Amino acid sequence: MVLAIDIGNTSVTVGGFAGDELRFAQRLTTDAEKGQTGYEAELRTLLQQNGCAAEIEGVVVSSVVPQAECCLVPALQAVTGTRPLVVTPDLDLGLEIKGYDTASLGRDRMVDAVAALHFYQPPIALFDLGTATTLSVLDEQGRFCGGAIAAGVQMGLCALHTRTAQLPEIQLSKPASVVGNNTEECLRSGAVIGAAALVDGFSKRVEQELGCPVRTVVTGGAARWVLPWCQREVAHREHLLLEGLYLIYQRCVTK
Repeated sequence: MVLAIDIGNTSVTVGGFAGDELRFAQRLTTDAEKGQTGYEAELRTLLQQNGCAAEIEGVVVSSVVPQAECCLVPALQAVTGTRPLVVTPDLDLGLEIKGYDTASLGRDRMVDAVAALHFYQPPIALFDLGTATTLSVLDEQGRFCGGAIAAGVQMGLCALHTRTAQLPEIQLSKPASVVGNNTEECLRSGAVIGAAALVDGFSKRVEQELGCPVRTVVTGGAARWVLPWCQREVAHREHLLLEGLYLIYQRCVTK
């Protein structure tokens, strides 16, 4: 089994691939204060729960949190006995980047792009609705040519609560309608349907800028709330980043 690990700002997602099949995907909290020892304990428990503690043949990691990466990578090596492959711009990912500063490009966006090009025909407008909302644009030749970054759905709700005197903290859930009839429903509509409008609107503007239709692809934890409100046809792939990590592992280790 190959472990694919996405170290995100909020969660560490651990996926286990047997062959090309994703057998499990579980989340741990991203918290560098756990240290290597804390993450070792959590990883051992996770692997035992999934019955694969002795079956790990390889590990591949993508991270946007350097402090957590410093703890998790040695923890993974200690638990699995395998040196993890860490995604960096120096790896041959098979992804052509056009006019973008690769040093500042998030590893998660690179991995998402690799997976999107595997499953879909470019040009692609790729949205990852996570802690941040990211748009990555892949042109007709499949080249990564940039995109946009906005606050994530939950982040926006938290900011409204913490930066205002009277707006309450609410849980992310399905809005009852576009037009809310109380403050909580207005916040929910603004966050969820606002994100759907962002997906629709940015996709249209990308098409205008590229001069051709694009395939809109959405992934990320908030996608399940947002997708029902999108007005354009959208492809949803829940574990796109984990799938991209596995494809990179196959390309860089097993080729």
